[in-house]
Amino acid sequence: MTFEEINKKITALRITSIDFNCSKSRVILVTMPEYGFNPEFKDKEIKFTFDNCILFAISKLSTNNYDSSIEIVSWGKKKDCSIIDNFVSDSIAKDFNNFSLPNLDYRKLPVDYNVYFFENVYGDLVKIISKKVSVDINL
Repeated sequence: MTFEEINKKITALRITSIDFNCSKSRVILVTMPEYGFNPEFKDKEIKFTFDNCILFAISKLSTNNYDSSIEIVSWGKKKDCSIIDNFVSDSIAKDFNNFSLPNLDYRKLPVDYNVYFFENVYGDLVKIISKKVSVDINL
């Protein structure tokens, strides 16, 4: 399944782990669908692998419960970078390949890149700007 297909079927997720590798410009999010919202995905782990990343950012508030998990109630993909505005300054951000965060004009996203966002009930976010995402579903 693609990111878009999963996004249409699953409303609520729980991020159980986040791993990023700067040398490979890769971010891996491991998630579990919330059972009450997604009965067909019960006990399935969904791994999102974002390749060719230029930005990974997680809000500082999200890191308070980072060890347990981050409950996600809204998530998806956008071409509009305005959702990044006012976020990076309040987050722990990692740029890849020495991509200059302060000089990035978020309204001019590089061709073939998208903003992937994961938001919880408090508005805390994980945001990734990436060229490619692959999805693995484990039973």
